[in-house]
Amino acid sequence: MKVNEMLAVFLSCLLLLVPRSVGGASISWNQRSFSVNGKPTMLIGGSFHYPRASPSEWPSVFSEMKANGLNLVQTYVFWDVHEPVESEYFFPSDPEDPANLVLFLQEAQKAGLYVHLRIGPYACAEWNNGGIPVWMTTEHDDITFRTDDSFWLEKIEGFLDATLQVVSDANLMASQGGPIIMAQIENEYGNVEYAYGAGGARYVAKVADYAVNHPIGAEVPWVMCQQGVIASKGTSPPSNVISACNGYYCDNWIEDHIEAFPDQPHMFTENWPGWFQKWGEAVPHRPATDVAFSVARWFAKGGSFMNYYMAF
Repeated sequence: MKVNEMLAVFLSCLLLLVPRSVGGASISWNQRSFSVNGKPTMLIGGSFHYPRASPSEWPSVFSEMKANGLNLVQTYVFWDVHEPVESEYFFPSDPEDPANLVLFLQEAQKAGLYVHLRIGPYACAEWNNGGIPVWMTTEHDDITFRTDDSFWLEKIEGFLDATLQVVSDANLMASQGGPIIMAQIENEYGNVEYAYGAGGARYVAKVADYAVNHPIGAEVPWVMCQQGVIASKGTSPPSNVISACNGYYCDNWIEDHIEAFPDQPHMFTENWPGWFQKWGEAVPHRPATDVAFSVARWFAKGGSFMNYYMAF
């Protein structure tokens, strides 16, 4: 049997393990897997950012994701979209507004997809300023972003509170019968933490503590990606926040993850099928067979969660 045929058989077998429906659920995890209502569940997701498509497109994209064997959608919540003016939160209910986060999540659930909600405050995402609002840079340029500066913490906690309240009011958390089964705080902070010194380490501890102890957020597992000593990415998150890997291949990361966090499942939060093009350089290209091989190696070595970045 050729390598390509072996990969196809392996990945087809994985799809048989993917649940086909979403409903009210309790979420737990151990060193081997996530469990939904006590049942070990393999999570295979794809990233899709709601402001990057019109609401009329969302159902068809979700349908394609489901048809291709995915059971989860991953999205950032963009701070600049939802707080365009300081202290004025904007979560529209207009069904034609691409900032309608609630509708996006409802459509995901209709399609039978779980949700991994990455609330930021920093998204990266090849998005202007990483999603940090313009008013933060023009009106508060005297503070240090993404550190334990008291004003920064006050502002990001306000955004996190507002977001979690909106999704809770719409009954979108898993315990309410909604699709949100996990959340993420910060994003790839370990890549830049060294620039902030001791303030960076304190920031990691403070935002992690805030997330897992939030009266709404405490319902679901929280994740930090590219964060910690495993890959020389700054300060490790506390053990009750799941450390995750981003990259082209993450299977060789698993052994170190087991050593650092023996009780956590293994998460591949961003598997990059492609890359953005830089001015004057060749168009990046990653063969589909290489992506498939990366996925096969990941699950063969004990991976519990894998997400394509991007699915759309």
